[in-house]
Amino acid sequence: MNITSVSNQQLYSIVTGNKFAWIHGDVTKAKEYTEQELLEMSQKSIDTASIGTLVKSGVSNMDNFTISDSDLARHLGEMGKRIDSAYKDGTLSEDDYKQLCTELENYTDEAVYNVEYKRCAKIARQDNPLNVIGIYSKGTLTDTRHQVLEMMKKSREASQLWQVDRDNLMKMIMGIRYGVTEI
Repeated sequence: MNITSVSNQQLYSIVTGNKFAWIHGDVTKAKEYTEQELLEMSQKSIDTASIGTLVKSGVSNMDNFTISDSDLARHLGEMGKRIDSAYKDGTLSEDDYKQLCTELENYTDEAVYNVEYKRCAKIARQDNPLNVIGIYSKGTLTDTRHQVLEMMKKSREASQLWQVDRDNLMKMIMGIRYGVTEI
């Protein structure tokens, strides 16, 4: 991604809605720094290769295993809304806006896949009897990953309960981003 109308820090803030990216180091000492120093430290940890890497530069609510379709829609819809707002107020150039909208479409696919993968992983871990007593080995983790990939492969053949309802997701995103209730 090559966004030039804003700094990496501003881009991170627009996309994620957070002021600071993950600050590597001892965050318990954050009070010892000025806001400007924190912004400079945060700037160093921002990866602008894509919206996905940008989001991963910080702590995200998308990092847990219990994400609902409506949580995902809220995450993506609000992201789009912030991008639209930054364009409307002149913060983003037209080229940067278009690039971010394309990136958001790509990130939507990535985010849906990640949510579905995490849902499958949660099911696979629940099915692992060793998980109950907290025993993990390289073999059980490999088996779990294999089980997750098999579950995801089956979803191509028939709809699964853990899958994101993509049509409904897009309706929810549009509702959040544009205030549209029907597509």
